[in-house]
Amino acid sequence: RIVENVTRYQLDKRLAAVNRMSLDRINDLDAGFTDKKAGQRIITQFLKAADKNVDQGAEVVIAAGGVVMAMLAHFGVHEASRGTPILNGITALVKMGEMAVKLDRIMGGRFTSKRLQYAPPGSDQIDEIRKYYGDVYPTVKSKRKAK
Repeated sequence: RIVENVTRYQLDKRLAAVNRMSLDRINDLDAGFTDKKAGQRIITQFLKAADKNVDQGAEVVIAAGGVVMAMLAHFGVHEASRGTPILNGITALVKMGEMAVKLDRIMGGRFTSKRLQYAPPGSDQIDEIRKYYGDVYPTVKSKRKAK
């Protein structure tokens, strides 16, 4: 799925490599935060895959999962071999969100296009979204009739 997204955003020419970690079970990630040996095994597996990416030309390594990103930060791991930075996607996402809010304020609410790909969901989906997340998209009218 990650490679599909890279291709969809037309960044595939910038992708040097994709290499996977070797974990028996995804549930083993949880133990990495509480069991130092388990954490070290996971970090070692990540760095082994990351180093393969570096060998294949990667200038930056991005972990595919949020749990792994959090674990790398928890253990203070920020570089792969040859000083190659490991991008923490969690931090990057938070900072991008902060930037988007600031730009939206500076630009008078016109930072994000509301056409095409970034259009809000249609009114047929709004009621379901509001059921779980509250009154999002306040400018989109509900399909239900007001009581």
